[in-house]
Amino acid sequence: MTYFHIELWSIFTQTEKNCEAMDDNLHVSWVLGSDYIDLELSGRIDVGEYLSFGISGSETSTRMVGADVTVVWNDRIQGVMAVDYDLNAYAQCSQGTGACPDTMVTGSTNDITDISSLMKDGITTIAFRRKLDTGDANDKVIHTDRDVYSAWSIGLINSNGVVAKHHTVPRGNAKLNFGREAVNNCPSFPDTTLAPVTPWQPILLKGDENNTVFVARIGQAGGRRGYTALTGQVSWGIAWYIDDKLIPVLKLQRGVNYTFIVEGGNDPYQSAQYHPFYITDDPIGGYAQKNVQQRQEVQVLAGVDFDSQGRPYPTTAGRYCEYVSNGVDQSEQSETFDEYFQTLTLECQPGEPAQLNWTPEELGTYYYQCYTHQYLGWKIEVVDDVNKPPQTSTPPVVGGGVTLAVSYLYFTFLCAYGLILLL
Repeated sequence: MTYFHIELWSIFTQTEKNCEAMDDNLHVSWVLGSDYIDLELSGRIDVGEYLSFGISGSETSTRMVGADVTVVWNDRIQGVMAVDYDLNAYAQCSQGTGACPDTMVTGSTNDITDISSLMKDGITTIAFRRKLDTGDANDKVIHTDRDVYSAWSIGLINSNGVVAKHHTVPRGNAKLNFGREAVNNCPSFPDTTLAPVTPWQPILLKGDENNTVFVARIGQAGGRRGYTALTGQVSWGIAWYIDDKLIPVLKLQRGVNYTFIVEGGNDPYQSAQYHPFYITDDPIGGYAQKNVQQRQEVQVLAGVDFDSQGRPYPTTAGRYCEYVSNGVDQSEQSETFDEYFQTLTLECQPGEPAQLNWTPEELGTYYYQCYTHQYLGWKIEVVDDVNKPPQTSTPPVVGGGVTLAVSYLYFTFLCAYGLILLL
């Protein structure tokens, strides 16, 4: 695969290209070749934010699940990227299931070539080529003799270079005729810059010998005010709620036995609703996604066992319960988490919760996580006294043990004394 940058020109001339606006912030342009198609995706996006476009998962409507799309973005390290994706389930990619690069799906390859990019006047344009029929079993043929339903989205790339949940998707059906005569229907890009928002305050829950039970469920991640703002990590769109709070920091006492009542979903064939709970020293989670080397670099403290051949499996999942939005997500309009929580409804599937018991033995920082997916959990601080305030740093010391504060007072006194003598 070849990567190169274009700074001052587009690979398509205005007279030959087709262009349609999928959204105020996503324009799709294309030119047909003999057995291939050249595509440009343009939008006002930041580094680490992606645009995606491709063929719908349905022949009669726009449908994300089952879609065959190309995801493009500018990576901080690798530069411009265009990657073939198989959206085989509405879930974060885990072991080839979910929104996955083709290279992570058995039998598939990345069939995107001739990648180039242009950044001008705040607009990012990334161009690439794909064969109309790649021969890949997981790629859809791009027909040029009829209207074809498409799928697209805009979102963030997580730190592993894989898509996180989109923040912008089609509001209805979108279809194109790739074989039409060239028509440019794209207007100028409007200013879609989002106004800044104030992150929600972090939440602290304490556990000691008088408070040993916590309930863990799945809920909405809270958009720009929630998970990402609190952790500095890109969210998939859902996260753990502990005792009805979004990813609180748990401050637990060493040597006390704690019980976690878990309702994360116990059907491994429903990837989007399968979130076994475990405790680790890994801030990312998703133990199932790690290879042998990566597993050796983290510690699992509870929620994972190993079979006779050393293969890991989760032990604690329970029925599935999720706090879902009542209509359109209201995180942008909610100044506090408590206000946002009032816009959610708890929905639970039939079944029973699971139970995880854990006695922390060592002081330090740990994490409650999802076994199958990354970036759903947050911190556990293990201490000897949950009510003891954190230690404050001592004042800086100048030679001889005199603090800066005392030195300043002494200096002030000398100046005043000198002024008196002059008078």
